[in-house]
Amino acid sequence: MKGKLLLIALLICCRTGAQVTDCRNDLKITFLSWGTGSSKISYERVTWPNQTDEITFGLISMGYDKFGNDPNGITVRYAHKWIIAGNVEKPLEGLYIRPELVWSQYRYDRKKGGRTTSDMCALFGTAGYQHIWKRLVMDGFIGFGPCTGYRADTYYQHGFITCKATGANIAYTFGMKLGVAF
Repeated sequence: MKGKLLLIALLICCRTGAQVTDCRNDLKITFLSWGTGSSKISYERVTWPNQTDEITFGLISMGYDKFGNDPNGITVRYAHKWIIAGNVEKPLEGLYIRPELVWSQYRYDRKKGGRTTSDMCALFGTAGYQHIWKRLVMDGFIGFGPCTGYRADTYYQHGFITCKATGANIAYTFGMKLGVAF
């Protein structure tokens, strides 16, 4: 129900008629996170020409948990974007690269044994494209980088996925965010 209300609110915000040219902020939800056991919301702001800062907060336990391990915790992401192929009239739009720091901590039920904690941190080199149509923001990204900490048995850290290879401290991330520019 909350998801439907948010989608309706986004559609109403996008019915503003003329193209929006000087939006310097956006508020986004990580669209795919609901299907993986968490809910994430991001705030992004233009800080310099062709540069933005983005912070994401997530609650782990709000969404469908396909592993059935009842996770509860938080995830936080910070990214600084360099827009390398952008639109002067829309400072948030374009092809970008960004370093991104992600921290995720949550408790969950193991398949064998009781409840335990996963506490991981990763630093990603990420690339993506963000498009703005009227006030609707669509952002897709993919990245990989080193990680450290205590992994979950499922290798899914609710913000990134660690490699299953023994001893490999590499993780990857991808996603799609939808939101509104203002």
